[in-house]
Amino acid sequence: QIGQLWLRPLELRRLRATLELDRETFWRLRLADGQADFFGGTVSGSLDAGGEGPPSYRFQGRLDRVNLAALSAATQAVVGRFTGSASADLQVAARGRNRDDLLNSLEGKGRAEIRSGVVRGLDLFSALQSGTQAGSRVRTTLFQSASGKFRIASRTITLDGLTLSTTAQEAEVSGTVNFQRSLDLRVRALPRTLASRTPEAADSDGHAIRVSGTLEAPQVTVLEEAAGKAPTPAKPAKAAVR
Repeated sequence: QIGQLWLRPLELRRLRATLELDRETFWRLRLADGQADFFGGTVSGSLDAGGEGPPSYRFQGRLDRVNLAALSAATQAVVGRFTGSASADLQVAARGRNRDDLLNSLEGKGRAEIRSGVVRGLDLFSALQSGTQAGSRVRTTLFQSASGKFRIASRTITLDGLTLSTTAQEAEVSGTVNFQRSLDLRVRALPRTLASRTPEAADSDGHAIRVSGTLEAPQVTVLEEAAGKAPTPAKPAKAAVR
């Protein structure tokens, strides 16, 4: 058992695992059946490390109920950007002797679920409802749940149809966010049942937008309007909500 383990900027507490070490040919280390406290939640799984030349690392496991506000606070570039409780099944692999080598080689995939989420700097649902024109800034996205698959490669996270849900609206997000926080996302409003949606949500049916720029300065472009509806005039951007 290890009381505290830092993998900058990440921190594991109360790490418990079975350690296996093999040095017959080249060194190999395995942490099996591991579990640790991780930013208000837990991480569990196995870690394999070793190899000749630059060491390789492979993790397969699960994150449960991780506090996104605490996790984002550990990285200066995204402090205060995200709130919610996240769980995920995850497989990642990397190779290298330093941080840059590890990030450059990082590859992985998984499926995530988020509850009571907030993304500050973007208001996707308002943009879908209003048909905000290109160049407008949007501010805060709140959602009850989100779920979807993702991939990691070439210092980029690819979202494969992440679904965001509120009581009245749903949207599907696909595209990329890279490690420099550049955005290339397509967001499409999904129809809800007539009993559950508001008139404002019905107005957004079929709307799709592209979000480009960066997390700090996102840009929104309308891609299409709902079938059979006239284009919605641009509306002035609302004041930031932070």
